[in-house]
Amino acid sequence: MKKLIITVMTLGILLTACTGSNWQFPVDHLPEEFLDIQREVIDENLEILKENPDNFDATFEVGYRYGQLGQLKNAAEYYLKALEIAPLSSRTMNNLANTYEKAKEYEEAAIYAKMNFERNTTNIEALKDVVRILLKADEPNNAASAVSEFLVATSLEDGQPNPNYALLISELSQDIHAYNTENTE
Repeated sequence: MKKLIITVMTLGILLTACTGSNWQFPVDHLPEEFLDIQREVIDENLEILKENPDNFDATFEVGYRYGQLGQLKNAAEYYLKALEIAPLSSRTMNNLANTYEKAKEYEEAAIYAKMNFERNTTNIEALKDVVRILLKADEPNNAASAVSEFLVATSLEDGQPNPNYALLISELSQDIHAYNTENTE
C-alpha cells in the first residue's frame, strides 16, 4: 500500500512537470452547453473540496469533468488525488490509464492499466484496455502475460479455457502477434 501511494505521488510530481501539447484534448466539436455543464460541475465540486479535501467522490468528479473538457493534465492531477484517497479504486485507475493514453503518455497509462487489470483479472474490459495500452507502451510480453492470466482466471472448474472467451482471446492474440510482426522487421 505504501509503495502504491509513493508511486502515485511520484507520478503526480512528474505530471506537474509535463507541459507537452498532448495534455490538451480537442473538444471544439462539443456543444457549448455541454462544456458549460462540465465547468459548473467542476466549480460545485471544488467548493465541496474546500470544505472536505478528502472527499473521494468530489475529487473523482473534478477529474472526470476536466477529462470531458479535454484538460487532460488537470484530469490526471485530480485522478491522482483520488487514488491517494482511495488507492484501490478501479474506476480511478481505469480513468487515469485512459487519460494518460489520450495524452500519449503510454508508459504512465500502462502503470494504471496494469494496476486495474491486477484487481480485475476476469473483467473483459480491463483485459482489452491493458492489452491495447501495453502494446502502445511497447510491452508486448506483458500484454501476452495479461491474456494468459485472464485465461487462467476464467478457466472452467476442470481447468479448461472458457469457450465463451475464445473469440476475444483470438482477437487479442492476433493484435499481439501483429504488433510483434510489425516491430521485428
